[in-house]
Formats: sequence, structure tokens, C-alpha cells
Amino acid sequence: MKRMSFSEADVRNLSLAKMSAREAACCWLQANSHWRDWIPMKPLCRSGTVAHPLGYCVECLGGSSCQDGRMTLQPGFYAHQDSPGEVFQCFDDVLPKLRCPGGAPGRCAVGRDPKSLACSACIAGYRSHQEGCISCESHGAWSHVVVLLYLALHVSLIGVVHFLFVKANSRRSTSTSLLHAEIGVCELLTFLQLIEVMQTITAWSNPIAWLDIFQPGFWQSMPETHCMAQMDTATRYAVQTLLVPLFFIVVPSMYHLLFMIGWRDLELHLLGRTIGTIFVVFFIAMMSWLLVPFRCQTHPTGFRTLQAYPEIACNWEDEHLQMVLISGSGSLIPLSFLAICFWLMCHYPSRLQNGDTKFTRSCAFLSLRLRPGEELISLFLLGRNVLLVLCPVLPSGRRAGMSLLLTVSLVVTVLRLPWRAKGSNFIDVLMHFCALFILDFYGEAQSNDPLPVTVAVMLVLAAFFVTIIYGFARYFLVVRKKPFKFFLCHHKSGAGSLARLIKMELQRRSPGVQVFLGSEQLTDLTKPLCYVAYEVENLILLGTAQVLTQRWCVAELVIARLQKINSVLIPLPDFRMPDATFITNYMTSVPDISDLASYGITTHEIKDTILWVCKLPCLPLGTLEPASLNLVLGVLEPDQNGTELHLNESARVAILADPENLGATATAYVLLGLLEPHLNAFGLGSCTVLRPGQSPSRGVASMLFLCSETCWASEQIVQWLCKACEMPECFLLPVLIGDHFQFPNAEVFSRLLDQQELTDPEFYETFIETVFLEAAGTFTPTLAAGLDLELQAARLCHRIQSRLRPRIVRQNSALDNAGDLLKAQFKRQGSVLQRLASFLMPNKREAESNGLHASSSAGSFSSGMFGSEEARPSRPDPDEETTSVSF
Repeated sequence: MKRMSFSEADVRNLSLAKMSAREAACCWLQANSHWRDWIPMKPLCRSGTVAHPLGYCVECLGGSSCQDGRMTLQPGFYAHQDSPGEVFQCFDDVLPKLRCPGGAPGRCAVGRDPKSLACSACIAGYRSHQEGCISCESHGAWSHVVVLLYLALHVSLIGVVHFLFVKANSRRSTSTSLLHAEIGVCELLTFLQLIEVMQTITAWSNPIAWLDIFQPGFWQSMPETHCMAQMDTATRYAVQTLLVPLFFIVVPSMYHLLFMIGWRDLELHLLGRTIGTIFVVFFIAMMSWLLVPFRCQTHPTGFRTLQAYPEIACNWEDEHLQMVLISGSGSLIPLSFLAICFWLMCHYPSRLQNGDTKFTRSCAFLSLRLRPGEELISLFLLGRNVLLVLCPVLPSGRRAGMSLLLTVSLVVTVLRLPWRAKGSNFIDVLMHFCALFILDFYGEAQSNDPLPVTVAVMLVLAAFFVTIIYGFARYFLVVRKKPFKFFLCHHKSGAGSLARLIKMELQRRSPGVQVFLGSEQLTDLTKPLCYVAYEVENLILLGTAQVLTQRWCVAELVIARLQKINSVLIPLPDFRMPDATFITNYMTSVPDISDLASYGITTHEIKDTILWVCKLPCLPLGTLEPASLNLVLGVLEPDQNGTELHLNESARVAILADPENLGATATAYVLLGLLEPHLNAFGLGSCTVLRPGQSPSRGVASMLFLCSETCWASEQIVQWLCKACEMPECFLLPVLIGDHFQFPNAEVFSRLLDQQELTDPEFYETFIETVFLEAAGTFTPTLAAGLDLELQAARLCHRIQSRLRPRIVRQNSALDNAGDLLKAQFKRQGSVLQRLASFLMPNKREAESNGLHASSSAGSFSSGMFGSEEARPSRPDPDEETTSVSF
């Protein structure tokens, strides 16, 4: 044994080896340098095993086949030629032939290092390529140019984002179009990151990998990067985990310093908004990088390596331990950001209530894209993203856990509709369905055909790109030509009808003019701020008593002042210019004005805007006479078609409105504009509005009495109603224009008639009360939108048309029932009721002579102006007198 150099260690090793004496001898002889060369002794291995270089046979593992002691690897598997018993799987191969072509052990794709684990590394001086590795010299300096261009692209995009945020802050509002584009971009990047996370637990080959160029850490994995700097795995991981988040902080800071040259009053919260937005958008990617050292994959031999870096073993030693320490250090950045977000949202409601504008602006990166009141959803989304990234680390149930999280997120999105842009809610739901489909398809289907999933992903991407392109395209079109020439800023209850009238008259003067009236175009009161900032040329402020105490009106004026929108004031009789006392006590007298802090509007800007209103050019509008209204409108929009407002003295339909009530008078002119085309279409003549001191002519066949809250206080209204009593052929129809109309009690009504010096006031009182048995029409320009008003005007025209036709059954039936009802109810009364009945009954006799018979009952007639007993105008019961009428 000494001559054969057989040591005691060899004896001990052979005795411990689990093999026969013959196999042990063969192993020792082949390993011995003195005997290996001239003793041709090889082990005879059975089928399914392969000869080890040390001379013993080992079992063939998965991914390989053995015959005659030789191993053949399947594509996608690798084994070192010195260790054929250790088979590794090339997990991240899109096509197995690219990196691990299979065949004999130790065989890799061209340019890849066969000594690296699973052919994961390239030979020195080579870089990764689709077909393996190619020499860095093949492209020369082009590799450096590609990397630099990629970095320049991201630096430029960050600069553009910060610039847009600065511009939006100066406008105190974000364009609706830009908001669509912003949410679309953020959701697209979130979707791409979600796809990357799902790839770690599914066998799906990503068909949209080319979109990874928008990922912040893609430059580090670019093949060209390896030619610029040779770094080991731990260093590359440190660059991705630590330098990329620092890049997100340093680059916006440099831009902010640069922009301060042009905007000297640039506020620091804008920098926080840009950095916060970037961190929110790429939060999934940053958290995913931190968990790279904990995502391992198991090979057929049971050996574990990192999923992202297959050359690193998951053994908590050497480079793996270094990466774990780097991950722990890098986690301080996103976790600190997450803690800051939770702190901001916890204090957001109280700071908003106190009007802390600086604080609410600092939270814009969390709240701006969400609807008002849904700001806390941002915390839910951040928490969801953290849990989604943790799912691939779970030892089991990874796919089920991710499906559960996405399902909960989908339900919250459907129920809350959190995004400020409505289309973004739909796309968000579509994104959730696509992600759930991918997880379900690759969790249950036996086939790995990627076509169905690829189609679904492409549909989602198409929706994203359509939203983004639409947002940017519409924004740039609006910048070139603003769609609205006028914006009417008004208090709805104080000047809603007048605003409607001004819009109608401006559009009648110039049919192509677009006038923005928020009451008919919006359900979200915050959106007019976007329109004022980006889509309006001129602003018209209708000065009423309460307009400067309405927070949304004030917010619109603030933005108009900041954007230098051409503005004009139309002061109405009840408007008073704000004085120093009003401005000093403004914040206490208007407590809800602090809510504007959530839109970045400060108290200082509000007070400056109120002073600015005092300096606006004024167009006084004392009364709503056609001449006065035409004078004001002529300054705003010259009449190009000769369509100035005028009244026809010989009209067949007259509108009665309280001339002392500006809202009622404006409603009358609005009704005139909408009703006259219908009357002309049916050949019923024209329409007019009675002015103070004017009596209805004998040619008037119908009167529309606009029932306003204060109409009975007008002496002119009472005169017109008394005049209508003396016109038996005239049809009088009450029309409700508000919710607060009440019929006066008998005492008040009698006093009003007594002031008219009538010979028989009881007759007039009874007749007017009888008129109000007719079901009233409705016309509410302060409550209804444009189409609803058109419909209301058409209904009134139909009522007039049915009355102006010669003696139809419907007219006679109503008159007959009125006479019968009065006779039956007041049989014991004297001359007043008999005269009123005889006034109504001739129509019955005329109908009977024509062969027409009344068929309506007294009950159907007495349904009242609201159609039911409960809905009639309330009136206190009068004293029980023989001459009074009680309804």
C-alpha cells in the first residue's frame, strides 16, 4: 500500500463510502495520479445511472436521460461536466435553447460561461443577447450611447412631470384632460409592475416585456450595462436597491432648484408632490427589489438559488448574506415613505377642517387623483401593493393569496369608484379582471398557451393607451382653442334663472358661442374649477347678495384671477360691494370656505380675490327690460343676426310674472324663449311677457301665471289676475317656478282685492280660487337642465293648444264641472256664486247645442294644481263665514 501511495485517509474514506469494494477500488485507482493514466478501468453503470468522474455511478435526475453510462440533458437544464449528478434548471428561459441548449453536461449557449451555475453568466468581455452572449466590441461605443439615452429619457420625464405639477399649482386646479392622462399613466405603470410580480409565481412568458423600458430599474439589467462596468451580483443588487430610490429624490430636487430661477416663490411642497408621486407609482417595483434575496427556486437536486440571480445560492452565506443585508438597509427608504403617507392621511381630515392649505397641498400626491372624500383609499392601495409583493415569498398559497387581494381590491373599486376621472374607474376594473384571469388561467389550465392571456393583456393596454392619448390630445387642443367663450359664475338660488336667460340670449345672438352653465352640465361641483382654469375665455360674475359667500363661486373667482381670465361683473340690485369689515370677518362669517384648502386655495388668495372683484369692470343691470338686457348683452356679444330680445304687443299668449322679483322676471323671459318656437310650430301665435303698467290686450287667449314665493305681495300681479277675470274667453294657467309657493289665506287675499277698489271683490276672489283648481304646470329653470326645460315648455304648449282649439270636449267638461261644483257646494250662497256659475255655464249650453256632453266628475276636476289633495299649496282654514271659500 505504501508503494501504491495508499494513505490512511484513503482507507478511512473508502470505509465510510457506501459502495462495494470493487467500486471503491475503481474510484481510488482513477483518482490516483500514479495509476489513473495506465489502468483503463471504468465503472459499468446500469441504465438510468451515469458514471461519475470519480469512478462511481450516480442516478440521473429530472431534466436528463442516461444510457450506457452517459447523460443527455434536456433543453432548459444544465449540469457541470465534473458533476453530472447535479442537474440545475434554467428557470428564466423564454425558449430553453437560448441559454441552456441541453445535450452533454457542461454545454451552454454561445458566449456563456459553462463554469457558471446554470449558464447564468457571460464570458468576460461579452454581454447578454437573445441568442446567448455576444462580444461587447460588436457594437463599440453604441452600448454606452444606449444606456445614456435611457437614463436621459428618465431624467427628462421626471423634469416634465415636475414642470406640469408646478404649472398646475399656479392654476390651483388640474385639467380634466391632464387628469385622465395622469391617472392612465400611473395605472399603466402599476399594471406593468403587477405583471412582473405575477411572473414570479406563474409560468407565463410576458408578451409585453418591451414595455419594461419604462421600469426604473431596467437600465441596470440592460445588456449594454455589463459592457460599461463589470460588477459582481451583490454590487448590481445594491445599485438597483439603493441608488434608484436616491435617483428619484435627487433628480426632482435638481429640477426644483433650476425652476426656482423662473418661479422665485416656488414652494417646497411641489417637490414633495413630485417625489411622492414617483414613489407611489413605482412602490410595487421598489418593494419587489427588496424581496429579491428571499425569492428562491428549487432545482431537481434540491439545491436552491435566487430566482432573479440564478448564480447565487440561497444559503445565507457569502453573496446571499450580503444581498440580505443590502435589502434590510434599502427597506428603510420605502418603509419610511409608507410611514409618512400614513401620518399625512391620519392628520388630513383635521388639517382640512382647519383650512391648512400648505398641509393639504403636501398631500396632493395621495389625494389629487381621488375623488373628494375618498382620500383614505390611497392608504388602502399602498397596503394592497405591499401585500401583493409579499405573496411570491410565501411558501405556499401564493396564487390564492394574490387572487384574494385582487378580488378585495376589485370590490372596493366597484363600490367606491375612487378615481376622480370616471373612465379611470372603468379601466381599473378592467385591469383587475385581467390580473385575475392570468392567475386563474395558469393556476387551473393544463396548457401553457399564452394566446388567451396575451389577448386580454393587449385589450387592457389598448384601453390605457386610448385614455392617455385622449387626455393629452384634448389638453393640447384646449390650449390652442378654448371651447367655452363665457363662464357664468352665479349663485344658483339667487340668479339661476338670470344665468339661464343670459346663456340663451348669448347663444341666440351668435349660434356658435359656447356658454358654460354648471347647473346643467355637471354633477360634481369641483369640476368647474378645471373648466375655468383651462377651457374658458371670459368669466361673467352675476353679482347677487350671497354670491361672495358661496365657496364654489369664490373658488372659481380665485382661479380666474390667478389665470388672468377676462372677467366682468354684472351687479344686480341686491348686490353690495365688499368693504373692509366684510373682508376682515370673511373667514368667520363663511365657515365652510375653509373646505377650499383641499384644492390648494389659501385664505390670503381668497381675500385678494374679493378685493379683485371690486376692481372688475361693471355692466349694471337694474331691471330686466328688453332694452336694458340688450344693452348689456351687446357689450358681451354683439348681435350678428338681428335677434335682439323684443316683445310682441299683439301676442295671443301672455306670461304674468312678479315684476319686482328679478328671478321670476328672468324665468318669464326664459319661458318666452323656449315656448315661442312651439307655439309658432302649432300656429298658435306668438308669446309676450307683460311689463309693469301694461294690461293684457283683448287678443290674448291664454295667460301663464308664474307662481313665485312673493308674487302675492305684488300689486301688479293682483291687477293682472283681476283683469283676467273680466276676460271670459281667456284661459289662465298657473305655473309653478319654485318649491315655496303658497296660496294666501282668505284674510290676506281679501285685503289684496280690497286695495284694487273692485265693485264686487268676492266674485273675483272666488273666480281666482276656482282657477287654482286647475292642475298647475311646472317650469323650474333654477332646478332643471336644458333638456328638462325644453320638455316642460313643450308640456305647457300642449296645455295651451288644448285650450285654444274651438270648444273641444276637454275644455267644456272642465268648465261644466266647475259650474256644477260651485252650485252644489254653495247652493245657499247669494248673488256672487250665481253670477260666477252663470259666467261659466254658457259654455255648457253651447256644448249641448253642438251635441257635446260633459263626462268629467267634480272629483276629477278638484284634483288641484298638484294633482293630489296632499300636494296642493297650503292655505290655513278661514273663519266660517257665509261668503268665504275653503279648499
